[in-house]
Amino acid sequence: VLTGNSKYGIAARDALKAIYDLRSKLGLVGRHIDVQTGRWTEPQAGIGSNIDSLYEYYLKHYILFGDDAAWFMFTHLYEAVLKYLRIDNTWYADADMHRGHISRKQFNNL
Repeated sequence: VLTGNSKYGIAARDALKAIYDLRSKLGLVGRHIDVQTGRWTEPQAGIGSNIDSLYEYYLKHYILFGDDAAWFMFTHLYEAVLKYLRIDNTWYADADMHRGHISRKQFNNL
């Protein structure tokens, strides 16, 4: 949109799809991934540092491009966050993306 060259939007969409496809069976994603192998190098799911922007990118991609697939992926990831990371409807913890077990209940900066 900013450059007038659609290849950047297409690359962003493809990256979002690739990350979504690598989510766990629980629907969670980790914080770090090896982009060469697709292996999660930090499989801690959360909404704090190193991951918060990812959720924003799905939503912003939908808003900017009207891409229903981005909305679909965002809502599925968000539902997993609510199911596995939310504690007492007021706090969000970190959890292992594959098992959903809470691993950290500490404040995490953004």
